[in-house]
Amino acid sequence: MINGFDKGSCCQVWMIAEQGGIEVLVEALKESDNVLLDMALRAVSQVLLCGTDTKKEENVLANKFEDVGGVKVLEELQKHENERIHELSVSILCKYYNVEEIMID
Repeated sequence: MINGFDKGSCCQVWMIAEQGGIEVLVEALKESDNVLLDMALRAVSQVLLCGTDTKKEENVLANKFEDVGGVKVLEELQKHENERIHELSVSILCKYYNVEEIMID
């Protein structure tokens, strides 16, 4: 499913999202494997990008991702020890949710 989001067209992304794929994607973001997390974060980016590819003012897919707890998971991933995971999560939050990077002491 992650590959479908990451490599699929926006039409395919919408189909997967409508079938519960966003919820599955949020669960994948809770995994500890860095390779899976990297793939899932790239998929999140693609999903949210496709959500902007509509005539609507709001990003329906971003709203759905937030509604199922995705933003909270991304906020936690900002603290991830892997720099790539940290950077991807910060980038998504800043671009789609206007969330500033947290500072870690």
